[in-house]
Amino acid sequence: MDSKTIRITERVFDLEDYSDVKRSLERIREDLIEREHDFIKNFHNLMIDENQKGKVIDHLGESTLEVASQNLNLLLDLEECIEEVIAELTEEVNNMNRFTMSITYTEDKPTP
Repeated sequence: MDSKTIRITERVFDLEDYSDVKRSLERIREDLIEREHDFIKNFHNLMIDENQKGKVIDHLGESTLEVASQNLNLLLDLEECIEEVIAELTEEVNNMNRFTMSITYTEDKPTP
């Protein structure tokens, strides 16, 4: 009797698409950027346009712009992170989606 093995790889379910999650995360990021811009604009209107003067006000203005710049850079970096996380998530889920089965069988040869 000959023993033979075949291996079959099958998908358990269809490939997952996480583009909706990506869009949601990007909307949140864009909202944060908009809020940061609004904060800077409001600060500027309050402190600068109101003709506030002095070292403390100047320092507050400089510090606010510096922090805002750092925040915006972080938010821009977030876009790349979102892309990477969604790609990794999609790959991992789709890899877990496959199973491999080995079937070993024997062939009985008819006796003459």
